[in-house]
Amino acid sequence: MNQLKQVGDIFQIQTGDILPADGICIESNNISCDESSMTGESDLIKKSPEQMPFMLCGCKVQTGFGKMVVVAVGMNTQFGILKQTIIASAQKKQQTPLQQKLDQLAKYISYTGIASAAFVLLILLIFWIISGAQNTSQFKAIEFWVKLVNYIIISVSIVVMAVPEGLPLAVTIALAYSMRKMLGDNNLVRILSACETMGGATMICSDKTGTLTQNKMKVTSGYLDGEMITLKQQQQIQKNFEQKDQVVTLLSEAIALDSSADIKETVKNEEDNEKQKQANVEHLGNVTECALLQYIKENEGIDYRNIRAQNVVIQTYPFSSEQKRMRIEDPVRIEVPEAIRLCHDSHIDVIMVTGDKIETAIHIAKECGIYNPSKGIAMEGPQFRSLSEEDQLKILPRLQILARSSPTDKHTLVTLLQKLGHVVAVTGDGTNDAPALSKADVGFAMGITGTEVAKDAADIIITDDNFSSIMKAVMWGRNVYDSIRKFVQFQLTVNISAIAIAVAGAIFSVTPLKAIQILWINMIINTLAALALATERPTKELLKRKPYGKTGSIICPSMWRNILASAIYQSVIIIILLFLWGKEAEFMQQAEYPDLKQTELCSLLQKNDEIIVTELFFPNGLCRHFLLSKGVAIFSKQHFSFIFNTFIFMQVFNWIPSRKCYNELNFFKGLMSNYIFQGIMGFVAAFQVIIMLVPGLRDVFSVISLPGNLWGYSFLFSILIIPFRFFVSLLIPSKDPFQCDEYSQSILSGIS
Repeated sequence: MNQLKQVGDIFQIQTGDILPADGICIESNNISCDESSMTGESDLIKKSPEQMPFMLCGCKVQTGFGKMVVVAVGMNTQFGILKQTIIASAQKKQQTPLQQKLDQLAKYISYTGIASAAFVLLILLIFWIISGAQNTSQFKAIEFWVKLVNYIIISVSIVVMAVPEGLPLAVTIALAYSMRKMLGDNNLVRILSACETMGGATMICSDKTGTLTQNKMKVTSGYLDGEMITLKQQQQIQKNFEQKDQVVTLLSEAIALDSSADIKETVKNEEDNEKQKQANVEHLGNVTECALLQYIKENEGIDYRNIRAQNVVIQTYPFSSEQKRMRIEDPVRIEVPEAIRLCHDSHIDVIMVTGDKIETAIHIAKECGIYNPSKGIAMEGPQFRSLSEEDQLKILPRLQILARSSPTDKHTLVTLLQKLGHVVAVTGDGTNDAPALSKADVGFAMGITGTEVAKDAADIIITDDNFSSIMKAVMWGRNVYDSIRKFVQFQLTVNISAIAIAVAGAIFSVTPLKAIQILWINMIINTLAALALATERPTKELLKRKPYGKTGSIICPSMWRNILASAIYQSVIIIILLFLWGKEAEFMQQAEYPDLKQTELCSLLQKNDEIIVTELFFPNGLCRHFLLSKGVAIFSKQHFSFIFNTFIFMQVFNWIPSRKCYNELNFFKGLMSNYIFQGIMGFVAAFQVIIMLVPGLRDVFSVISLPGNLWGYSFLFSILIIPFRFFVSLLIPSKDPFQCDEYSQSILSGIS
């Protein structure tokens, strides 16, 4: 079996062998194969030259021995064809819904930033030209041309700040953080984008065998000592077998000796949990015999190997299912019904797709909570294939079970669901699931019982084979989506307010924010905000919402409310501080300042209430208070430093309400448990203080130190954004905060 096989080779096969090629059975002694990994059919398939002679690569021989002739090897086998389908599907995968929305949003934001920068530059150029026209001698002064260069730098800085180059970084940080945390929730993410795609999942197509069920047959009832008994619960067993030790002993001996199956246990790690230890158990031989052996071991504590060792085999008679009087089934995983209920509560529909017969599928689907006979449809693969595509699309909204399905049926089902606009997740563990896993928007493979082909085709591997882990992936996916929304909400707030301040300043030929200061703001937006806002842990409240789907905009009405409220607050406060604060706060009685007596000298500087930066022309503040007393607007370096400091701390405190995108009023919920957010917020605040206090950094950022009262005002105006946002959310609640439809899309389209 370990040698390479070629077409035409004939070789021996026996119980426990995994077939290395496709072939035809030419000699059979009670051969039966487990083809569940290829077809989804849980029943063993009997093989003989006369009936069902075809043997598939990758399938296991469960009983008997014989010979087969090779008819296909490598990529020409059914296994290889499935592999080629997986490769083709992987190459055709397009951008995720979130990636498409973010690309469109980035385009709109960039256009707006470029247009705003052009507008600011145009206004500044007009003032520059008028100033030169009034005094043509300025054209010879280098300071005059330096001013033009500064105007251009300011405009370029606005473009740099507006263009959302930090958006991909925010997405990557959110995905990488989620990917690491999801591993602790038994989700091994192979494809990074699958994290966020799962947040928009609207449909799950699940395999039955090994995914919804345990893929290990168990005895449920039998005929013993003249009566039919049910063996589902240990209490029932003990009651039924009370004072019948001899019967139990006889039953155990009969099961151990009248079977040729075996159960192999491989202990990889002594610290493995119970679920992992169960996964390392391999059943060899007839599934009914394996179920009986498992029964006497688990329920009676009897090791069948000891019984076999005490007896000698004289003659073997093959097992025949016609002679049995017991009932076995592949039991549903304990956690599955609750997980299915969570899916429905999360507005995610589930379709069972299996190769098993429809009666078995319906029984299991009812037990799981998937199938509702009054609302849903159960259909077999051949019947589904016979329908036209139009008819298939019509029944899909009600389809809950697709039985006797082939890998092609599963692939077709996923394709049609995607045509209807669904974001489709597929779960499976067998090789037959691989094409559908690859075609799906998100493919989940079982990490313990799944085949290597299924794992290679999947985007996420469920390491504990627990269907409920899929719901944790849904939570993380929706959490990633929310993290991106929080970042977008924060970035648009800063962009709108910064552009408004720049435009207002340009109208009065003032540049309150210097180029280096804008770059520091840009760093806060693109890097630090992404880290702070993308590290929230998911909550169960996320599962109460509808999936985001493919059509909804990334910006909800409630987000527009939050963005505009915060941007208006920041813009209005900064503009008031810029044009009114300096004049009102610094105006004093004339007698207090000696420069007020220099009326002849100072009056020469007053030209039609011209705006003057005193530090530029008069470092000692000469004539400053005289001009103030005459109503001239004076913008000092200290004044601009105060504006810059206040604007930065507004962004720091705006991080707190930016953590909530909808109608939430408790902005601090979960804040104390997010140490990354606290650390980044503290770092930015501390570094801003350092900028304002350290002489060397002050020169770099074009600021000077501030007195204590201005520090107090900076914090006051900054922290007031939190109660302001609270009252806006309280007084103007969004009717449907989670509904992101064409409302937001139309606003963005209008911008472009």
